[in-house]
Amino acid sequence: MSRSLTRSVAGGAAVVSAFALAGKALGFLQKLVMAYYFGTSGLADAFALAYNSLIAVISQFPPQVLAPFLPVYLSVRRERGEVAARQLAGTVGVLLVLGLAAAVVVGFLMARPLVESLSQFPVAETRAAAIRLTRIMIPAVLFLGLIAFGTVLLHAEKRFSRPAFAETLSKGGVIVVLLLLGHWMGIDALGLGVLIGAVLGFAVIAAGLRGRIVPSLAVRLIWRDPDLRRWVGLTGPILLGVLIAQIRTILDNRFASGMASGSVAALQYARGLNDTLVLLVPSAVGVVLYPVFSEMAEPAKRAMLGDTLLRSLRAMILLLLPLSVILIALRQPIIQLLFQRGRFRADSVALTAWPLVFYGAGLPLFAVEILLMRLYYALKNTWAPTLVGAACVALHVGIILLTREALQHGSMALAATLSKGVKVAILWIGLRAFLPSLQGRRTRRFAVQTALALAAMAAAVWLMSNLLHRLAWPGAVGGMAIPRALGLALEIGGASSVGLAVYLLVAWLVRLEELTLAAGWLVRRGKETR
Repeated sequence: MSRSLTRSVAGGAAVVSAFALAGKALGFLQKLVMAYYFGTSGLADAFALAYNSLIAVISQFPPQVLAPFLPVYLSVRRERGEVAARQLAGTVGVLLVLGLAAAVVVGFLMARPLVESLSQFPVAETRAAAIRLTRIMIPAVLFLGLIAFGTVLLHAEKRFSRPAFAETLSKGGVIVVLLLLGHWMGIDALGLGVLIGAVLGFAVIAAGLRGRIVPSLAVRLIWRDPDLRRWVGLTGPILLGVLIAQIRTILDNRFASGMASGSVAALQYARGLNDTLVLLVPSAVGVVLYPVFSEMAEPAKRAMLGDTLLRSLRAMILLLLPLSVILIALRQPIIQLLFQRGRFRADSVALTAWPLVFYGAGLPLFAVEILLMRLYYALKNTWAPTLVGAACVALHVGIILLTREALQHGSMALAATLSKGVKVAILWIGLRAFLPSLQGRRTRRFAVQTALALAAMAAAVWLMSNLLHRLAWPGAVGGMAIPRALGLALEIGGASSVGLAVYLLVAWLVRLEELTLAAGWLVRRGKETR
């Protein structure tokens, strides 16, 4: 990967990461406020099921089916000009609006049978709340789909900040509505906030497209357009893959709704912690690299493509593995510090900490999958990820059925991690046939070096956490009477800092290539600034 490309990717990823950080901070604040008001109560379960099994499921289709639209759009613009590309975009936009409008109408009218078929809530009040929340939130699907469409068009122009800001604003809208109306509307304020947040995000995207892209879009439906057929051919497997993947989410929530009260909400809180870390860096890098992958997909550039992927993956793994250790080892104090207030009590902490063990272990796998899927789409190969995903969904459900009696709602998190690991392994093996540069001893050596550093870090975090816990809590031998939040922060910060220091030290001792390159870059930058 050339220096200019590296700087471009790093700069773009930094912009997206900055907005993603703000968006995820607001997303966390949303969960904190939700936890304060509703904890892991039946109402929290109702919202989690309505949002995760219906709103989020439907909203996943537009960004996924539009993912292969980007390379097709760029190809048309390069080969046939700007007018043809905008005409194709107009056609796809009209089809998207028609499909989403139909989904909104059906979802509103069929809310009751949908919720009753997707849940096993034993309490009628919880079912009624889920039905009501579905009807409040379902119009948001249309605006979220339009946000996804506008995002693709802006990314084609290498404009990444506005789509990231739109997500940030949409999260902020949810929080404001919940804070203003939560005392009066209860859980319904959270549903209304989702709708208002989606409208605000769409307004930001629409403003970015106005005067530059939208007025030039042709909205005629040209059914025989070969470019449209080309995109539809690529989206067929993706539609199937998204449907299969969402079946997994739906079944997770249905299984959890029949377990202890609060299990659905606890899964949402735990997965939210995990997803926040995934979305901060890996998703930002994936967004920026996708146009780059699409431009490098030509056979003549395959060597550069493989090198770009390998360096990006190794850098992300080096970052996320220590975070995975911290998330698992310090899950209890992390959840206590972030959530334990209001109606989120000790039982909610225990309920949320259990699935976080398994989600935390899968953190690097969720990140790696993002880049591998982007690369397959850039290569215009959508069938392979779909077929692999279908097989892994079957594996996911099988693991739940085998372990749910023993692990309860933790079985969903374990199934997610194990099935994701199998999917990543198969996709990686498949890529090696297209990208020979992915083969060789460098990958095996990297795995061994990283494992050594990680094992040392895990031991250091465990030892330091136990030591600080004894020092910080008055109930332990020699403990000091200090504020609870400060004690938790000291335990998390101290154990994490020592663990990361050990991780970097061992990585340096085993001469890990990425760390050596980073150290060299810092030295050069220091000399340049003198």
